[in-house]
Amino acid sequence: MFVESKYFQCEKCGENSIRLIFAPQAETAVELQDFSEKIRHDYVSETCEVWIIGAPENETAPDCGHITMQAWPSYQEPKLIPASEFNKRIVHCEENHCNQTNTKGC
Repeated sequence: MFVESKYFQCEKCGENSIRLIFAPQAETAVELQDFSEKIRHDYVSETCEVWIIGAPENETAPDCGHITMQAWPSYQEPKLIPASEFNKRIVHCEENHCNQTNTKGC
């Protein structure tokens, strides 16, 4: 199975700070969780946060939400997150990666 993903790097050390895995076919929380389990082997060795991004709720809205879940290193239940809110999460991870003293994520 081909899995599209994107890494973002820490601005200070260059290490990966967050990985997004895209699952545009996942339209519900259950579908996103099923997809996550199917590809778990692909992300369990990551040293950064891994989030799985499902289908948008409305493809025409510029700030539409996507069904989204953190899959690694901790698990969070899927929820609908607007693009602008999630973009803030990415920036926070990039900027604060080296400030972390543990592996709990950004």
